Amino acid sequence: FLHRGFEKSCERGTWQQVFPYTDRLNYASPMLNNIGYALAVEKLCGITLPERGQFYRVVLGELARGRADLEGAGELARRAADPGLEGEVLTDLAALGIQEARLDVALADTARAIGLLAPLAEPARLAAAHGIAANALHHSGRLEQAASSFEQALALYRKVGHRRGEGLMLTALAALRLEVGRNDEAIELAQRAAELQR
Repeated sequence: FLHRGFEKSCERGTWQQVFPYTDRLNYASPMLNNIGYALAVEKLCGITLPERGQFYRVVLGELARGRADLEGAGELARRAADPGLEGEVLTDLAALGIQEARLDVALADTARAIGLLAPLAEPARLAAAHGIAANALHHSGRLEQAASSFEQALALYRKVGHRRGEGLMLTALAALRLEVGRNDEAIELAQRAAELQR
């Protein structure tokens, strides 16, 4: 009945007015429904999308599919009562949110991930969540909070002896320091990161 109602509503509108309906047919992956509908309209109208548009469509479709898969994995982990796995999936979703420029979603996902991972004795997973949170904060212009999150991730990576993670956090902190004009600190952090690469 639900889908039949959408079909009837779409019969009364123009082709542009149908997109909100295709969006709602699958809440887990609305972009893929929009792409399917757009392809049908283009075929009926004899329109060929430029190559650049086709490229963007594929990228958006893959991001949407990846997000839907991660959300499904997160739901399974939640139902299985595995907070570590759920926290890890939320961290991955947050990273995807940053790529999609949905920083508010990324910050909410990392906050939930940190809340789930903090009580567990898994500093590497927690460090990854703090690193992603710092990245989202940095992209949203909250530089001091980003620095604090990068430093928390750095401390956790040090605790477990994860040299690559430590080097990444030092490099990110160096870039952040450069951005705010603290060049001496940036150089020191970059040198420390380079030492870890040896």
